[in-house]
Amino acid sequence: MGVSYETILHRIKAEINEAEKKVHNESLFVKHIENIQLLCDLVVASEQPKPTNQIMEKATHPSNSLGDISAAELNIMMGGKRPKKTAVDMEDGEGNGSSIFDF
Repeated sequence: MGVSYETILHRIKAEINEAEKKVHNESLFVKHIENIQLLCDLVVASEQPKPTNQIMEKATHPSNSLGDISAAELNIMMGGKRPKKTAVDMEDGEGNGSSIFDF
């Protein structure tokens, strides 16, 4: 975590003091309570595992976690070379048949 817990606790205490002063002004009071909530969420979020580690683990172990994706598809998705396409002959001799716009 980039910010120490002491710094966050100091900010929370300062926000509590400001909220106590603004208890008669609802909009300012709520603003300080929201700031406290944000600071608390910052600490809680720093303790949760990062999802990027899970994604990288799945990418390095494709056979266990990627289900129906074949090795060739995974290779293409990871930037590997695509297999060469073969031309499809059309009955009328026009177009190559690989595009949905060939008619």
